Amino acid sequence: MLKQENLALYAFQSFGDNALRAAYCCTGSRTAAEQTAKAVFCMLRRDPPALKDDAALKAWVLRNVIERCASVTQSEKPENDLQKRLADLPPHCAEIGYLHDCERYSVAEIAELLCRSELTVTAQLADCRRVLGSAEGDCA
Repeated sequence: MLKQENLALYAFQSFGDNALRAAYCCTGSRTAAEQTAKAVFCMLRRDPPALKDDAALKAWVLRNVIERCASVTQSEKPENDLQKRLADLPPHCAEIGYLHDCERYSVAEIAELLCRSELTVTAQLADCRRVLGSAEGDCA
């Protein structure tokens, strides 16, 4: 792991694409996604947390991007069906659906990432699937 003063740059270089993809999937707007990702990396630079490894750093970045997406006002309409359907979901469903179907995190990993029980994540993933009306989202 890099020194704390280089952590934001390292995280941006390593996980910037993941952060932007997650933000775009949640907001449906390139501008909002870029602003959200930028805010998270700025926050990481200002107040870097003590993290044990790269997996924890990636989890921190994605968790903060997804949390910020809930507060970002969409200025553009979603561009595809999955984005529109995710944008219509409650934030907890959208984040779990994205992490599971797009980032391919397991239920256990999502539970750890979001500080929730595996049972809660499983139930929320089922809610997401029911609302989306599909067994799995298309994140292509």
